[in-house]
Amino acid sequence: MNDIHLLKPIVLRNSLDDMTEKQKKQAIRFLCNYDVLTVNKSSLEIRSYESVKGRLPSICFFGSEAVCIYRQTLGLPDISIRSIDVDRIVQNTFCFDHLIDILFFLHRVERRNMRFARLYSINAPAVIMMNEYRVLQEYVEYLQDNNWSGRPITYEYEEENRDGKLERRQEIRKSLVDIKYDLVAAKEE
Repeated sequence: MNDIHLLKPIVLRNSLDDMTEKQKKQAIRFLCNYDVLTVNKSSLEIRSYESVKGRLPSICFFGSEAVCIYRQTLGLPDISIRSIDVDRIVQNTFCFDHLIDILFFLHRVERRNMRFARLYSINAPAVIMMNEYRVLQEYVEYLQDNNWSGRPITYEYEEENRDGKLERRQEIRKSLVDIKYDLVAAKEE
């Protein structure tokens, strides 16, 4: 499997701990598309999405990309993920069951990234691009830590119990946290 080269940078929520509470709250607002970063004549301006809805300026940043620019203006280091080294992740996964779950998440990230790239290439409307970028960011969050949102992704299967009856079971999928692999730390190596 090849590396996944993300079309735009992704910032994970758990890597925002070097920011003050107020700065972190603003970064989360960018990630959730509540706010956008617009460029005026000589400055950047944080505006609520509602105030620009339907008429986004020609130069406008949202999602993880807005967080990257916001952090840069604050003088904080770049923590964005621009590619995912799939071979390295596979080499660090020693349990086959964990590998299956991680490959599931990698596949989701790759497909969403391809979809985002396709929509970007046809100049899809900004509202669609914002939503696709947010979903891609969330998929990378799930790849890193399946329990980041408090609602982990599970899989169901049936197993025969002692009485010979099929019993439905549900298990939480494993993510990179479970194999002690960090996308941000791997980027810095």
